[in-house]
Amino acid sequence: MHHIKAVAVIVVIMLAASSAGCLQHTEPAQKPTDIPETEPAPAQAEVGGRMTFGTTENLRDANPLLVSDVHTHFLSHQVYAGLVRADEDLKMQPYVAEHWEFSDDGRKWTFYLRDDVYFHDGEQLTADDVAFTYSLLQHEDYPGVLGPQYDVIEEVSVEDELTVTFHLTHAHAPLLSHLQLGILPEHLFAQYPVAQLQESASKHPVGAGPYRQASRDEDQILLEKNPDFFLPGPFIEELIIRCFDDEQSMIAALQEKEIDYMGNIPIENIAELKGETEHLDFHERQHNGYMYLGLNQTDPVLSDNRVRQAIMYGIDRSALVDEVLEGQASVQDSHIPAFSWAHHDNVVQYEYDPEKAQQLLSEAGWTEVNEDGVRVDADGQQLIISCVTAAGSTEREQVLAHIKSDLGQIGVDVQKEIVGWDELLGQHVETGDFQAYLLGWALEVDPDPYLYFHSEASFDEDGLLVGFNDIGFSHERVDQLIEAGRTTLCYDARAEIYAELQKILSEQLPYIFLYSQTLTTAVNSDVSGAVIGDTGPLYIERWYIKSSDVD
Repeated sequence: MHHIKAVAVIVVIMLAASSAGCLQHTEPAQKPTDIPETEPAPAQAEVGGRMTFGTTENLRDANPLLVSDVHTHFLSHQVYAGLVRADEDLKMQPYVAEHWEFSDDGRKWTFYLRDDVYFHDGEQLTADDVAFTYSLLQHEDYPGVLGPQYDVIEEVSVEDELTVTFHLTHAHAPLLSHLQLGILPEHLFAQYPVAQLQESASKHPVGAGPYRQASRDEDQILLEKNPDFFLPGPFIEELIIRCFDDEQSMIAALQEKEIDYMGNIPIENIAELKGETEHLDFHERQHNGYMYLGLNQTDPVLSDNRVRQAIMYGIDRSALVDEVLEGQASVQDSHIPAFSWAHHDNVVQYEYDPEKAQQLLSEAGWTEVNEDGVRVDADGQQLIISCVTAAGSTEREQVLAHIKSDLGQIGVDVQKEIVGWDELLGQHVETGDFQAYLLGWALEVDPDPYLYFHSEASFDEDGLLVGFNDIGFSHERVDQLIEAGRTTLCYDARAEIYAELQKILSEQLPYIFLYSQTLTTAVNSDVSGAVIGDTGPLYIERWYIKSSDVD
């Protein structure tokens, strides 16, 4: 997961324990019979043409074991192929692995590989390559940051040329999404010391993905079609990933047809592009994340859930979306985004209701309003909430101003504090020294909320933050559900668990959930078959350029 707070990912592995039922380990996470063995090729697709993707990020090497940003992640997925890959609903589907099965206790995961997968140099991808790739992550000299995601793996054993088994310390459902990791060719990488993985990654990358890297320079990378790719396609002959200094330069290039794809159009440019640019198709998608107010659960004022619920009722989130984000967002009512297979609508939906908010505040003892319009309790204490956020974002400052205005109408005085990132993290969030803060999450593919809301992901006995539960949220039933969700390996059973979890979170309000932004992607209308999921572009190998436009 990528926290907009830029906190390092710390994965804490918990011993499996569940009191929430349904530990169906023998049911595959995705039944192989549900997936056609070979995806049909579009009848009208022709091979040819070139497509250019724009980015403002400096692209690093595509080696999947070293990827730490979204744009290089996209590059890596074109060059390398993993055992599984995510679909539009964030479920894992077969890719290099044809199918898989779990042992009854969920600790042995066996994957059966396709027999037609070859690396770009012509060598077949086998179980040995899979075992080698995952062994690098657990080596003491591994130089990347992904290791903790795989700590649950005790061993990866090769059963035969096309069968590999992961032996786990305990059943751990979130691991499946991490098996999207691109597989490295052992015959090329085994010759380098693990500590030199970064240097060896700088060599010409060789994967089994739909495209192979042809060249790269300071400003762009050229990918060319892999003619031996194991699925139909790719149909577009060449992909270019071109880097820009800023978003406005990229927009100009998009308007002049110098690039064919821009993943996230700034809100202020959407109307102009839609109104004046005829050669583009626009795809709207929800950001896999949300903006929120983190509320310190141990604070004397905010520890009262009636106050937290009053704040939720007292903010006109729909107006906030319209006025600050020009309608390019959706109100968020709980943790899991609406497009996820784990989302459930059975949550408390807080419509804007200032009267209800004032009633709750009165019930919580804030019964009087002083001459400044601020509520006070029987001891004369004023209802003042300090809210801190990071400087450098007009959006955050406008959102906080909107919240201050709305809550002022119900007698809550929000005192804004805008500080630098380092101060926000080091002196407030990571120490728990705050009443409230305004930030956002960018979430992982798997819906496991352990790092955010489990009591053991908060501060340890030495006052150190273990996970991302900086608000100090602790709820016994939530802990039980999170543990059950991590140890249950079938989607339907996990979804039932997360339905109850989301309802509790919407009632208890560790956060004031605000909104999930709507992202607008622009694609040249000459490109057909484009699938833009809520995590970005999917199945690039199936995209094609209309016949009349193919070179």
